[in-house]
Amino acid sequence: MLTYSKKINSYWIKDCNIFSMQNETKFKNYFFSFINNTEINKKNFKVYDIYDIYERMDNANINIMLCVENCNFWKHYTHINKYGNFGNTSISIYLYNHFNKFIRTDTYIVIPIIYLQIDYFKTFYNNIKPTIFTPFNKKKLCLIVSIVKNNYNNNLITTINTLKQLGECDYIKDITILSDKSCYHDLTFLNVINQYKFIYCFENSITDGYITEKIFNVIFGRSIPIYFGPNDKYRYFNKNSFIDIKNMDDNIINQIKCLDKNEELYNDFLNNEILNNNFDNENYIEQANDFISCINKF
Repeated sequence: MLTYSKKINSYWIKDCNIFSMQNETKFKNYFFSFINNTEINKKNFKVYDIYDIYERMDNANINIMLCVENCNFWKHYTHINKYGNFGNTSISIYLYNHFNKFIRTDTYIVIPIIYLQIDYFKTFYNNIKPTIFTPFNKKKLCLIVSIVKNNYNNNLITTINTLKQLGECDYIKDITILSDKSCYHDLTFLNVINQYKFIYCFENSITDGYITEKIFNVIFGRSIPIYFGPNDKYRYFNKNSFIDIKNMDDNIINQIKCLDKNEELYNDFLNNEILNNNFDNENYIEQANDFISCINKF
């Protein structure tokens, strides 16, 4: 049985903020599909948030810490500040977005969030799509869905200015119908994404393995990501499934221009394989289920 702390229940499921799943089934499918063994499902799991430090953790449960943030970069997360990454001995399973490898010790495991996202994508890609597809000749050039914070990379601002010179660009913050929609592939969101040929999205900080929902939203919306992400992004994605703007240059600008003007080339790009076929997820589900089966809780 899966239960949640008050923070998890309010932030991820009940609230109508844009960062919430707003749907318990989606939440379970997205983060907890690795709990797929019949016997293991009989155990009691409780999920906690990276801000949880005051709620008492019952050691009769198998406690899970969920954090989609980059705790290597941002330093304001209360649980990390109190315990560090693994200092809370009540936690047995860490779902972390600032780790890119599976870790197993005698007392805990770490599952990278990107592993969960990839499995979710593989399971639901054919079912999650816009309900309204915009014809190519009606699409605007680009929607900008990320915000530059602290000017951590001036190339991001340069890219935005370049895109504005190439065609019509909008900012997601100005699209009012999305103000209360989940940023996790809400259907209204996907319909908006499909109105644009390109979606400019970038992570707010860089750590290997730190990949958020942004690029997956673009792919679910059947648009082309113009993406800035971690150095190991090609470990997960086919390099031909997005436009990498780590180093914006004339070749990339010309590629965007060509795709913008040629529907056949554009559709060919969309039809490229999304994932890197050589990606190794370290058999994390089998490893996690083996670890969980060995836990004795009374």
